[in-house]
Amino acid sequence: MKQIRPGTQQFREFGRRPVAQIISETAPAGRSLACAHPHHVTPRVCGGWWPTLAGVATVIGFDLDMTLVDSREAIIGALAQMCANRGIEHSEEELGSRIGLPLLDIVAALAPGFDPELAAAEYRDHYGRVGLDTHTLLPGAIAAVDRIRSAGGAVVVVTGKREDQARMVLETVGLDVEHVVGSVFGSGKGPSLVRLGADAYVGDHPGDIAGAREARVISVGVATGAHDADTLLQHGADIVLNDLRDFPSWLADGLDFAPPSWHQSPASTGNRRLR
Repeated sequence: MKQIRPGTQQFREFGRRPVAQIISETAPAGRSLACAHPHHVTPRVCGGWWPTLAGVATVIGFDLDMTLVDSREAIIGALAQMCANRGIEHSEEELGSRIGLPLLDIVAALAPGFDPELAAAEYRDHYGRVGLDTHTLLPGAIAAVDRIRSAGGAVVVVTGKREDQARMVLETVGLDVEHVVGSVFGSGKGPSLVRLGADAYVGDHPGDIAGAREARVISVGVATGAHDADTLLQHGADIVLNDLRDFPSWLADGLDFAPPSWHQSPASTGNRRLR
């Protein structure tokens, strides 16, 4: 993807163009883009088509759970109910430590000997009926998205959640993004980030760092999940923010500079581009 460097006059001029115009200009002929908001569009995958965001100044990918959205109560509640249905009890700490892992792996570990597909279906049913209303946006989420858009950029969510549930969560908390990819985990997130032309990927879990590494994009950790800054740095994050309230300042510094007040990987030269 051709880069328009943040902080340059070309970047500022490009940033005045609405994202809807940028993406519409690159959409394949005959594809309709559903406008979810007057200032941007929400492309849908249709017949294998992925949105072309090559004209966008900056594309930033985000994980969903405990990165943009606090879903801890919903996830723990659904897991606890699934286990209770089988006469199994786990501590809240044990259930919370599983957030970010593939659902089938979680239910197999928490309820060994039971059909994991059936357990996952029960989890999703409870999550959708009871858990959705417990979601809240994490501090700085709206400001981070607004900062990207104000610079003419695009926001994509790449998550382990199934896409339909991820979209329900985003709708519940009122957060619109340009694209959602679901059911991908760890390094498996890499190909989606590459196809979307991401410049960086933001997440709270070591698996998110693996996805960024696979895509060879900047890995931005946020210490809002179960893993602290040191753990995320040890797993290879280029930089770790305490939460997304620090994100606008980081983006404004051009993706290549990290003030000493932020957690920074000693293996990184600032937040150098990896490609």
